[in-house]
Amino acid sequence: MSKKIDIFGDIHFLLSFLRSNMPRSIKVYHEIVMARSTQIPYGEVFVDAVESPSYVVCRKVTADGRRHAFTCFVEDPNVLPRMFEDPHVFTWDRPMMMTGFYESWAPSLINACANHQFVESWLEPCHVWYLADTLPTLPTKPSQEGVTLGPLTVDVASEVNRHWKYADTYSLDTIRRYIQHHPTCGVFIEGHLAAWALCQQDGAIGMVHTKEQYRRRGLAKLAVLSLCRDIVKLGIQPWAMIVQSNTASQKLFEELNFLKFDSFHYCQYAPSNGSATASGGGCSS
Repeated sequence: MSKKIDIFGDIHFLLSFLRSNMPRSIKVYHEIVMARSTQIPYGEVFVDAVESPSYVVCRKVTADGRRHAFTCFVEDPNVLPRMFEDPHVFTWDRPMMMTGFYESWAPSLINACANHQFVESWLEPCHVWYLADTLPTLPTKPSQEGVTLGPLTVDVASEVNRHWKYADTYSLDTIRRYIQHHPTCGVFIEGHLAAWALCQQDGAIGMVHTKEQYRRRGLAKLAVLSLCRDIVKLGIQPWAMIVQSNTASQKLFEELNFLKFDSFHYCQYAPSNGSATASGGGCSS
């Protein structure tokens, strides 16, 4: 049976456990580290054993109030069936989003959902990309005339939201919160916003975008590189969760010395009777 922990307390045991399992634990680890850094709780964090956890689960209620969103980590996949039957964590009373679940763990998830009459609503295959070494040596300032870099401000949140593939009724508020509390980078040409990259709740680099008229000038690379430098200053390892079909983002992160680690599923399961269903979400980039 699990225990809910106070992530703002002394959790050296938990952070040590997660660090020792990097990069596989990268999403859970950074959700907790980002929450501690910003003093904004992600949600609830559960462990099955305080001193020697075998699973860690982050759970929150989504903005629409109808779903649970989960991120979890297990050192041994054989623990997954026991984790899914933990009534403190998985209540099986509403649709659940798995915001990052390794593809190799999917059989345990599917079996647990079948036992509770849950079926797949949607699935977005992604890959984890992480910076294993150092960023490439590039100029700290843009060499192109009229190009400047700077943090985003809340007044551009609507523009970022318009260009995000996964925008929905609640995403604008989420973007505003990221801009207010997390590192961001905008690329400006003659004062006009041309490209950007944001750091999300779990520390992942996401929402990377360059406006159509400014493409093929390396502006997204400038934005991501600058954001990485700010993220590293917070003691966070730069990483991203990229949709497998997004070859442009994969190429960009590969050029910045990121490594592709493993297949990650971003998915939702809901009761098979169709009650309380909700629309999809998305990966970082």
